[in-house]
Amino acid sequence: MSEEMGKFTITVMSPILATTAYNITQVIENRRQAGYTKFDLIISSNGGSTYHALAAHQFISKIGVEVNTYAYATVASAAVLLYCLGKKRYASPMTRFQLHPSYTTTHNSNFEAPVLQEYVESLEENNTNAIQIISAATGQPAEKVADAVYQRKLLRVEQAQEYGLVHEITDEAFIPTGRHACFLGEFDPVLPIPVASFPFMTDSTVIPNVHSSGLQFMRGYSFTEIPPQLRPTMRPLTLHPDLPHWS
Repeated sequence: MSEEMGKFTITVMSPILATTAYNITQVIENRRQAGYTKFDLIISSNGGSTYHALAAHQFISKIGVEVNTYAYATVASAAVLLYCLGKKRYASPMTRFQLHPSYTTTHNSNFEAPVLQEYVESLEENNTNAIQIISAATGQPAEKVADAVYQRKLLRVEQAQEYGLVHEITDEAFIPTGRHACFLGEFDPVLPIPVASFPFMTDSTVIPNVHSSGLQFMRGYSFTEIPPQLRPTMRPLTLHPDLPHWS
């Protein structure tokens, strides 16, 4: 396998949810078993679940593959942990990075004190682990990273480079070469995403995260399964070989 054939690109334009983390790790592991050794991870995400981002980071960092990461627009919260996977970390101009501590929502539920304490301890553990990952990636002391996290630090791309989070700011477009999988954000049937407007999706497999339509998340969807409101904006989708599909 040539060096170029040994590279696989994954684009993440999605919240970092449990299923997002699973799909990313599933694709990387399956491609690794197929002989791919290098992965480009292109990220634009407002974040999501710190716990699942930590799990994905731990898995990917231990399986012996080389990952380079590329940031554009916004990389926030849990998405920063995936960005830190990069041996080389690139960012486009005007990208911003958002750090903040983990949080949870209760959905108006009632909790006894021991249950609330469990939530607090879980959040604190997530924060500690996330701080350690960012500290290791940037070379910043854990105490300094903790201050930035708890102060909800917003870093412009130049500040992120000075901080050690970004290695290189580049104007070059992040155009994948070779095999490519793309994870899109949750679709809102009222606000369709103009997939065709993104040039990097040409000849790529698109794996939508369709929650609002009621479709199962971990499938590669055929064009006929996409809600009618979305079809005018999307090209036909192909079933991705790296993901499980259910009948």
